[in-house]
Amino acid sequence: MRADRTLQDMDASLVTTLPSADPSSSGKKSGKKGKKLRSVWISFFGRIVAQFVGSAATVLLGLLLLHKYQSTGKTGAEHAAAHVERSGAVSPAALRQAGELWIAVLPFHDASPDVSSHAEADDFADMLMTELAQVPGLHLVSRTSPASLAKQQRTVTDIAGALGVHYVLEGSIAHTKNKLRVTVKLVDASTDEQVWARRYERDVRDIIATGDAVSAAVAGDLQDTLARRGHEIPSTGPNAAAATTGVSHTTQVVVAR
Repeated sequence: MRADRTLQDMDASLVTTLPSADPSSSGKKSGKKGKKLRSVWISFFGRIVAQFVGSAATVLLGLLLLHKYQSTGKTGAEHAAAHVERSGAVSPAALRQAGELWIAVLPFHDASPDVSSHAEADDFADMLMTELAQVPGLHLVSRTSPASLAKQQRTVTDIAGALGVHYVLEGSIAHTKNKLRVTVKLVDASTDEQVWARRYERDVRDIIATGDAVSAAVAGDLQDTLARRGHEIPSTGPNAAAATTGVSHTTQVVVAR
């Protein structure tokens, strides 16, 4: 009996000395583990998303650079054709008759030292276009269209493509006290090649008469140049215009094909 009571007392003491499980403490530990696990997964997925976005941005940038590189190889006519295709408009070139020869005259740069004479560049361009309009087989774009495109700082080939012309004529004019100097250049729109250039000088007594004489000389020489390049333009003969107007040629560069 005494031995049994002693065993019962020992069991009771063991029960009282063993720590009791706290349910609230166990819940807190499991909650902390869950939060830590979620943060690990969020960090993992965040890295994957960041890598995906970075790769997509790299691919997009590469495509943009490739498109830009390819577009730089296009001529002005090709750029204009692409723009027309996107807009759905009819290009000027599509309205031209087969075999027609079209040319655009850009605004002349006025290099005169006297600011008061700067309007002479526009006047000379008008005189020159009037002379060129008399050349059989040559068609001119109105002056306003090239002038508008030139103000946008477009290249010669871009302007030619937008207007649907074969050649672009550009130049400069300088008027000193007693001399007028005009420089003209002819550019082939299909190749962006300067195929002809000439400088004209004449003493100035009457600026209007001088402008008429120089513009007539330019038109005549240009007519001969186009005829030598195989276009159906009647030739006036070498230096015929200059001989009749008294205009001297100081520089000439002709590339005939």
